[in-house]
Amino acid sequence: MDYFGSSSPDLVKRYTGDRHEFDDPAGAFALLCTPEALDSLQLTRSKSLQHLRAVVFDELHFLHGTARGQQARAVLDRIRRAALPPADTRDTFQVVAMTATLDDPDAVARHWIGPGAQILSVTGARSVDFHFLDTQGAPPASAILTAIQSRRPEKLLVFANTRNRAHALAAELSHFLAAINMPVYLHIGMLAPDERERVESSMRNERRALCVATTTLELGIDIGDVDVVVLVEPPLSINAFLQRIGRGNRRADECVVWGVFSNTAEKEVFSALLHCVHRGSLDELHEYSRPSVEFQQALSLAWIGTREDRPLRRGAIPDITSQISSAVVDDMVDSGVLEQVGNAVVPNDYWMDEGDKRRIHSIIAGGAGLPIVDLHSGETVGSHGFGPVGVGNVFLGSKVKEIRASDASGIYLGPSGDKKTGLARLPSSRGRRLGMSRRLVWALAEVRQLDPTEWQYRDSTLTTWGGGPYNLLLKETLQALALASDLTSDSYAIGNLTTLPRNDPREFKSLAEQAVADKRLPLRAANSFREPTKHFRFLGKAMQREECHRSIPVSGCLAWLDQCRAIVPW
Repeated sequence: MDYFGSSSPDLVKRYTGDRHEFDDPAGAFALLCTPEALDSLQLTRSKSLQHLRAVVFDELHFLHGTARGQQARAVLDRIRRAALPPADTRDTFQVVAMTATLDDPDAVARHWIGPGAQILSVTGARSVDFHFLDTQGAPPASAILTAIQSRRPEKLLVFANTRNRAHALAAELSHFLAAINMPVYLHIGMLAPDERERVESSMRNERRALCVATTTLELGIDIGDVDVVVLVEPPLSINAFLQRIGRGNRRADECVVWGVFSNTAEKEVFSALLHCVHRGSLDELHEYSRPSVEFQQALSLAWIGTREDRPLRRGAIPDITSQISSAVVDDMVDSGVLEQVGNAVVPNDYWMDEGDKRRIHSIIAGGAGLPIVDLHSGETVGSHGFGPVGVGNVFLGSKVKEIRASDASGIYLGPSGDKKTGLARLPSSRGRRLGMSRRLVWALAEVRQLDPTEWQYRDSTLTTWGGGPYNLLLKETLQALALASDLTSDSYAIGNLTTLPRNDPREFKSLAEQAVADKRLPLRAANSFREPTKHFRFLGKAMQREECHRSIPVSGCLAWLDQCRAIVPW
């Protein structure tokens, strides 16, 4: 954006939930937007996109396998169909997708771009200069301070796996690094957009600084060149590890990474992640079609059709998009979300009102929550999601503030008073936590010089090295087929298995196939794999069950079972 903006400020425009800079396509070269904003723009101002000639998906790994990715493909389908033919037939509509951490690029390219997709690979990956930092029982902030004092980096980006861990770490580091006059910032999803941009700008412009973040800075957001990436705990997937370490030393051929560990298990996981990097291993992702996203797309089309006095005819939907099934529309009519008027469908009064308030374009679960307001500046610095409001101090952006009051209108922060006041607990971000990925666990077995294709059985525990999701699927399969009960599972093993139902790992494949094909897994179990989406709860029961069962990563699990070859006593 800076490059083109230096020539003309109108060449590049932003259109997001927070920035509506796109008014007129005339003279604009590129539009930067999110899937949700593009959804709204294509519906309400479709003519402004009729001459669009190319769509570029950057950081595709954050969309592939997700509900937002399905929404993005649906909007892309609408844009393609509505595009006017070019004046020159050589000017074809192009789709470009860029990623560094997706497995099976051929399948991903077909999924996003279609037949005939061309794959361009950039060779020459940067090397990783990895250093272990042992906390030796001390707070991680203390170990980081010691390393900074001895190695003297200028800019550091520190990643934590959870919001509250990042929050606590930022507060601790702010206290520790005050002695060496290094400012500390916190970048998390609950910050207000303006506050996040202030943090990003400060990191770009400060000569020396440290920023603590969660997944929010795994994206390629520009915070300037970073000397060191610090991981205060190992991430649970290979892809997250690669995204995090890739944020550092962008102008150099080598990434400098500090891995902070507090026990042997964490150090082993770091070693396994490095093993994956050296071997080029990437995580498997399960892509599936979500009726809840189709619900959102059908609702949006019905809303804009009604608002513009051209009600959506059911027979016209296939001409507008191929991404909405008739079964989902039937479900919406049966539940009353859509009302049948002749051969057209219109939203009921509630959903028309939601559409008028522009609250139907996002598929992200949860709401905006309560605003967090700085009493001194009067600015909204964040939002509090669902859950109880804590008491105590909060570290938001770059300063410690104290919660002075809270009510139905918001949470209000003032200067921190008593230094003995503890940190408030932040609302946890929503998401699935099923444990480590299968390929990471396999690498962990190899680091321990074990063969992950050999399962180990001892004392009612079957060690499969299957990763959290696949072991959960096997556990639920055995219970659904009444071959075992009261089982447990984690990233490594299935527990409380008093007898082996089969003597070869590959024999478990038919069991999983049977349980999934017959939808024998209980809804509770299938729902464990589902990504939360905003409109899921408005689907009928049959459609909810369908989405849950589609979310089960059965194809990847079956491919893994094909690679396993023996069960040995341990």
